[in-house]
Amino acid sequence: ACVIHFGRAVSPRRLVTPHPAKRPVFDHFLDQLPARLEAALASTERGYLTSVTLDVPMPDFPTPVELPDESIFWSRPAQGHFRLGVGRALRLAFAGVDRFEQLDQRLRELESDWSRGDDVPGVFLGFAFSPVQEVQRDWAPLANTLALVPRVVIDRGPLGCRLTFSCRADEDRDDVMAQWLDGAGAIVSAFDPDTVIANSAPIVLREIPGAEADWLARVRRALDEIRSGKLDKLVLTRRITMLTSRPLRPGAVLAWLGDRYNDCTLFSFRESDMALVGVSPERLLSIRDGAVLADALAGSAPRLTPPEEDRIAGEMLLKEIKAQHEHAVVVDDIIGALRPDCVSVSACQAPSLLKLPTVQHLWSQVHGQLREGVRPLALISRLHPTPAVGGTPREQALTWLQDHGETRWGWYTGGVGWLDGNGAEVSVVLRCGLLNGATADLFAGAGIVAGSVPETELDETRWKLDALREALAIG
Repeated sequence: ACVIHFGRAVSPRRLVTPHPAKRPVFDHFLDQLPARLEAALASTERGYLTSVTLDVPMPDFPTPVELPDESIFWSRPAQGHFRLGVGRALRLAFAGVDRFEQLDQRLRELESDWSRGDDVPGVFLGFAFSPVQEVQRDWAPLANTLALVPRVVIDRGPLGCRLTFSCRADEDRDDVMAQWLDGAGAIVSAFDPDTVIANSAPIVLREIPGAEADWLARVRRALDEIRSGKLDKLVLTRRITMLTSRPLRPGAVLAWLGDRYNDCTLFSFRESDMALVGVSPERLLSIRDGAVLADALAGSAPRLTPPEEDRIAGEMLLKEIKAQHEHAVVVDDIIGALRPDCVSVSACQAPSLLKLPTVQHLWSQVHGQLREGVRPLALISRLHPTPAVGGTPREQALTWLQDHGETRWGWYTGGVGWLDGNGAEVSVVLRCGLLNGATADLFAGAGIVAGSVPETELDETRWKLDALREALAIG
């Protein structure tokens, strides 16, 4: 059998399909796909970048059970919204202090020569904490600041479920069609529970001992600087390495996180054997029809059992002076960053509790109304990094971190999300792990302010790391 398109025959042998007995609706869709793509392309005016969108059946599961190679996944489970992208139709990479300005200029140029509908998902965005950070060897596929248009994207949101296919004008059309069919098949298989065969062997985790004493010493140096009055807050981060008894399945880790952290942002970036998988409770920025939303997250306590002790711990956090001060610093910084580009900015009068499975945070939302003509990347450049991941005053804190050996790995404490025709949705990269075969590097941090106790801050990083430790145990 062959698929006829653009006047030539191409074998669909690489197309991955799910179990036919289980997914007849998707089999029918895949059978019709070549003809539908032909018709869509025939009615589309071509540009340097061309995207066509088709309605598709709804997947049974909100999170993929397996992550294809060269895939990107982003989800807000509580809102029923997710995107899974496969392949690379366009890749843009930047670094340097003007990285967001460079990217925005390139996107402006692209917008004038991108043939697409208004509801196309847009551009995936990921970036590192520091604009000049060199990418470590293990994170090599990520680049400092990366913008991608996937070859194929499934998007489930308020408008239903759709597949978007993208290609460049300089690509061979036969190759494009073959990659589109492969991408669609990989996406269908990613949501098919029969794609993954359960491994009944329990997974055993072994943690490589970390330099906790060195980290505690850095906390003490940070406190000395804060006591001197030069700084109000510093955020210090840790990495631990876990060895596992068998290779990890990033899709299984992602699915477990999705079940437990329904109110957070779920994300993954996979290329070959490397997969960045994580869950973020902190939205750096959301823009929809000019309405701006940002999360302020600072001040933490562990979750406890029984429930009554957990309730008391939450009430104590809401009253704790140190936590309230740490939180107020973040809220004020976000308001100050948004005000120049918004006609109005407001925040909650007092924080609420955001309760996650292993930790609870003080949480506030900051709202704004964007001034006409302001681009999302300009706002991202103002907001990042917030005091929740850097410190205050911002420039002095960043200088101190650089001078005192603070290492940020890959995109950890950077951002991940999407830019599209209706705005942006970008979250801070937190609670994440870099998975590679039977090895996982996990990351967590803590905000140091006046009154912080080094050992307590170390405990806080352990609570945060528990989220990924538990996920690995079933991965």
